[in-house]
Amino acid sequence: MADQAVDRYLRLLARIRKQPEANPELSLREPLLELLRAFGDAVGRRGLIVAPEASAGEVGQPDIFIKDGPRLIGFAETKAPGAPLTRLLRTSSQLKRYSESLPNWILTDYYLFIFIENGQAGPPVDIRAAPEAVRDRFGVFLDSMPSNIRSASRLAEEMARRARLLRDGLHGALQKEQPGGPLRITLDFYRKQLMDDLTEAGFADTFAQTAVYGMFLGWLRWAEEQSARHGDGAAGAGAQRAVFTRAQAVSEIPSTVPFLRSSMRLLTSEEILPPPVFRLLDDLAALFDNTVAEPIRRETSTAGLGGGHDPTLYFYERFLEKYDAGERQKRGVYYTPGNLVIYIVRAVQALLRADFGREDGLADPAVVLLDPAVGTGTFLLGAAAEALSVVEPQGTAAQQRLIRDHLLPDFYGFELLPAPYAVAHLKVGSFFDQRGYKLTEREHAHIYLTNTLLPDEHATGELPILPIFSAITDEAVAAANVKRKIPVLVVLGNPPYERTSHNSNPFADRLQDDFYVIDGQRIPDRNTGPLKDDYLRFIRWAAWKLLEQPRTAQGGILAFVTNRAFLERTLHRGVRKFLLERFDDIYDPGG
Repeated sequence: MADQAVDRYLRLLARIRKQPEANPELSLREPLLELLRAFGDAVGRRGLIVAPEASAGEVGQPDIFIKDGPRLIGFAETKAPGAPLTRLLRTSSQLKRYSESLPNWILTDYYLFIFIENGQAGPPVDIRAAPEAVRDRFGVFLDSMPSNIRSASRLAEEMARRARLLRDGLHGALQKEQPGGPLRITLDFYRKQLMDDLTEAGFADTFAQTAVYGMFLGWLRWAEEQSARHGDGAAGAGAQRAVFTRAQAVSEIPSTVPFLRSSMRLLTSEEILPPPVFRLLDDLAALFDNTVAEPIRRETSTAGLGGGHDPTLYFYERFLEKYDAGERQKRGVYYTPGNLVIYIVRAVQALLRADFGREDGLADPAVVLLDPAVGTGTFLLGAAAEALSVVEPQGTAAQQRLIRDHLLPDFYGFELLPAPYAVAHLKVGSFFDQRGYKLTEREHAHIYLTNTLLPDEHATGELPILPIFSAITDEAVAAANVKRKIPVLVVLGNPPYERTSHNSNPFADRLQDDFYVIDGQRIPDRNTGPLKDDYLRFIRWAAWKLLEQPRTAQGGILAFVTNRAFLERTLHRGVRKFLLERFDDIYDPGG
């Protein structure tokens, strides 16, 4: 049967290629689909779905997908007969991207077939000279079932692969979408509330990270529930095993993380995104379904990362490292050592008691705290733990009251990037749960997705009105209210270091001007670029929030992790003068 299928295939190719109007690549595709289905039948895989991707090129996807029931097996990319396939694999940016992102795919010019698995390309096989070899190799392609993932590094690498391809798919879908479509509405929201210089490609990149990491977080919660119900059996064991899907991922995102929940709903709505993107999301869900959670938890716990058995922070760093190490550096996403967090939080606690007369320190109900670059919530959790230690001798009930009456309403965090924002929400919820306080549907940590350095009036303009975006709108309004109306006593954290800041706006630039002035005269230095570093913008914003904003106490504590340039370099003399004039004491622990 397979031999007959090859003979028929070659005859069809010859007949079609004689037609003068035939497109050398597209017109030959139907015989190829028929051949691949016949090969599937020959190896006992009847009912194989082999179909062209609609608008595949527009969303950055290969031309053909191959599925066995719900399981996505792989893809095939076609080129015109005679195309230099081997050279294209080395030189084409499109094909190099596929090799980096797709674990199982085929490149063909309809006569030569190259099978690529996990980035490794086999030798070209000519179906005219060796039809049995092509058929057998296709059988191996169909049997490509990934082994259970039990390694944190491998899972991060596989997540990064999918994220890169999803990024390209979202970018293509965005370019195709008409004005007023859901993706463009979301892009407009990002530009108004987060990064006004965000490009379409940058938006697709950020949203792909959000989708992949959001599904990972949903899988983590799902895996915990499955382990609690059935024990930690190996993935795939037992016919009745529950299956993780993209719909399951959405249901696992708690309502206490409003932006992530809205984003995941957007990415699972089949009325919004094209089918090729959904197939990538299904493949991502299958990746998590094939992952065994407990060995990964043990690995992260042994490494001393991610807060004991909580691998969320570990994975965010490792995922970004595999996905785009430059992005990790650009966004300043680095783990703050736990000992450093404890040192800073305890120093704040001591100053509140000694200089501000707050005997209970961070547990005092009058202390309002803000981390303006909250990241994954490390400092917020450190401060909460220190506050709870004050009332811990009074028992569990006292700790729960402190969470309800003080930590939830008075501890705030701002974050620019959706993925760490989501991690922070889940970590804070888990932290409170471990203390016996479970957040209700109406409660959530005051961690907001916003650009700290943008003025609050950005949230008063026109915002998304689609129902799916209601949580996003509420988030922007709540963040603006904190910026405008809530006086704080403590600002702490680890702001990003980025010399070429993307946070230039009239409000932030006006504040920053103070760093360029000594005794009323602007400094004459020519290369003043380092004064625009993000960490200096955050220092200046924090001073405004603590000392200058209307209704503030005109005093407070600023505790940041920064580099030492502003303490040592001549260029930064205006920064030092500004801080010495406005703060009574400046402490430098060295480093």
